[in-house]
Amino acid sequence: MSAVVAHRGDDERGMVLIKQYVHTKGCRIYSQIRDSDDKLMWHQPLGDCWLDEPKADQYIAKQRNFDEDLWVIEVDDNKGQYTPKG
Repeated sequence: MSAVVAHRGDDERGMVLIKQYVHTKGCRIYSQIRDSDDKLMWHQPLGDCWLDEPKADQYIAKQRNFDEDLWVIEVDDNKGQYTPKG
């Protein structure tokens, strides 16, 4: 498994979006949201289905246009084992 910072956001206030890529399956997107206690948690804004990579990239581009402070991390996960924590 490898990961790269695809887009560097603001060090102090940038939220994080993760694109998980699994060969032969596609991509999943994870983004941070705040719960009712204002704690950060992960959710899948496009659902938990596997997406075609162009659709995932289109969503990321839209989010970057909306939030220039956004960090984008891409995880290449050959075994489909990655799940963000914390």
